[in-house]
Amino acid sequence: MEDKIRIKLSIGNRQYPLSIAPEDENQVRQAAEAVNEKLRTFMESYSVADPVDLLSMCALYFATEFERLQQVQNKAQSEVSQKLALIEGLIEKGL
Repeated sequence: MEDKIRIKLSIGNRQYPLSIAPEDENQVRQAAEAVNEKLRTFMESYSVADPVDLLSMCALYFATEFERLQQVQNKAQSEVSQKLALIEGLIEKGL
């Protein structure tokens, strides 16, 4: 059974206790800081007072970035697969 550690994160001036794997701590803390930074950016850029609206905007921003990165990754994987198939064809011709 994997050991968990308990940490507290502050996101949008609220505390969130979490139980996570020790090896995930740095990544989780960096993610929380990215959310807080985006919250600050949205608060400065828009006249939105409701924290739920700001967090929703953050969720949409990060979900959009995730989708964009998935598309980039899928395109790269497709290109690699095509190149590998080409290389395999060349190798088979050489044998």
